[in-house]
Amino acid sequence: MANFRQFIKCQKSKISEHELRNLQSKFLVCQKASLSDTQEPPNTPTSSTITQARGWRFLTGLWHQNPVFRLILGMCPTLAVTNAAINGLVMGIATLFVLVCSGIIVSLIRKLVPSKVRIPSFIVIIATFVTIADYILAAAVPPIHKVLGIYVPLIVVNCIIMGRMEAFASKNTLVDSLYDSFGMGFGFTWGLIILGSIRELLGFGTVFGFTILGSWYPQMIIMKLPAGAFITLGFLIALMNMISKKRAKAACHTVEKDD
Repeated sequence: MANFRQFIKCQKSKISEHELRNLQSKFLVCQKASLSDTQEPPNTPTSSTITQARGWRFLTGLWHQNPVFRLILGMCPTLAVTNAAINGLVMGIATLFVLVCSGIIVSLIRKLVPSKVRIPSFIVIIATFVTIADYILAAAVPPIHKVLGIYVPLIVVNCIIMGRMEAFASKNTLVDSLYDSFGMGFGFTWGLIILGSIRELLGFGTVFGFTILGSWYPQMIIMKLPAGAFITLGFLIALMNMISKKRAKAACHTVEKDD
């Protein structure tokens, strides 16, 4: 509200109390539209609001708090394995599996684990499911498992998973944790797929192994290297920021038209 008070003080002409309230409501709506989505939805006991809050939680992981493009977490696998779309897809699914399964267990035992040993407990739970995911990938898709290499075991120390266990799953119910885990997991997965698809298209002329650009296309070597991942990630983050700003401006214009 400090910004609003400064705005009012800058006005040379006096305004009525009714106009002041209108300006204040406009400012709050525009500010809410432009804020980052670290805010939690209102906590009310009605079933419709609970459903909306859970839907908000799921969508938050897909866009507003996307682990790749917003929170900038899990950069190690994001930059290392996304030279092909299929690698990003498999890594995303493995991370989603670990995130959801760990969230279920952590949420169920949240009242049983002493606060002093919660972090070691989370690590043991996460490591268990990472081991399961590693064995499944080795048996189901050996070539891709070989390409991903050490980055599958490193899911244990992925900031996305540990962060959601500590910040959400350990403090909320099973259903809420599922919404949060699926949202963050799918958000991470589609981020890797988009990044991998762009790099594969520009670097090899293919997407998921299917030829798109043909033999005439001069392949961009840089997109096959980690430097291409940094460049592509930077452009995608800038694009998401631009879209968010446009949506915030559109919300402000809608409020002004309603008045």
